[in-house]
Amino acid sequence: MKSEKFDITVYHKGQPVRVPVKISHMNRNCKISAVVDGFEITYIQDPRHDGLYPTCLQKDFDMELLYRIGNEIAKQRLLNNFSF
Repeated sequence: MKSEKFDITVYHKGQPVRVPVKISHMNRNCKISAVVDGFEITYIQDPRHDGLYPTCLQKDFDMELLYRIGNEIAKQRLLNNFSF
C-alpha cells in the first residue's frame, strides 16, 4: 500500500482551518481521508460535482466546512498532477 500525506488550509467563517489529509492507494482502490477535530472523515469521488463527497461522519459537522475540505483536496490533487 502506498500512502501520501499532506496538509491543506481552508477558510471557514473567515478563519483558516488546517487539515491533515491522507490518501492511501492499494491496487486500484483509493481511500481519501481528512482529520477534522480529531475525527477521520472519509471522502469518495463525486463525479456529479467534480469533487469529493464526505462520508463516514462520526458526529455532526458543518457540511459547508466538509465540502470546502473536499474541494481543496481535489484542487490540490489537480495542481500537483496526482490522480485518485
